[in-house]
Amino acid sequence: MELCWVVDVSMAEKLKVIKVETTLRFEGLPSAREIPNKKVKVQLPQAGGTIFTVIMSTRSWRRAKASAAEFVNWSGIITSEDLSKNEHGWRLSEAGVKILETEVKQSKEEIEPVELPNPNAIEPKVLKVDTKIRFAGLPKAKPMPDKKVKVQLTREEDGIVFSAFLNTKTWRKAEADAKEFKHWVGVI
Repeated sequence: MELCWVVDVSMAEKLKVIKVETTLRFEGLPSAREIPNKKVKVQLPQAGGTIFTVIMSTRSWRRAKASAAEFVNWSGIITSEDLSKNEHGWRLSEAGVKILETEVKQSKEEIEPVELPNPNAIEPKVLKVDTKIRFAGLPKAKPMPDKKVKVQLTREEDGIVFSAFLNTKTWRKAEADAKEFKHWVGVI
């Protein structure tokens, strides 16, 4: 499933978006700037120029830095249920962060050992963005090329429109399933 974010309220169906959860997978430890209320502000760029500004507790950030220092190879995950648009890209507030050790797969062929770069010297960047949108009410799907449909959901509190491009077959099955239940919640 491919998601893109659009800020155009005119075309979107007015449905109830219940919850939006965003997950960023990143590498490289960005610098953090302390802000009031025991929080830090971190900025992570994504290919294409989008910048994710992340606000989290100072304690969470200290723990993440300590975990990154323990591992030779690692990647990080930031999650937040508070996503909003800002002048440079997207802002994730009240975020959590976790550092995971990653394994380097060994080649079957023998190769000479190579000195790995310092993980803290890697340029910080967003590797992947996942967004889950929980909603009630069935949006209308607009047919698209390549057996796809476009579904749009508007978050009422800020007017952000989330557009999802889905396989037609998958969407038709979801429509049929929704008609079987009186009360349901969908997730894209």
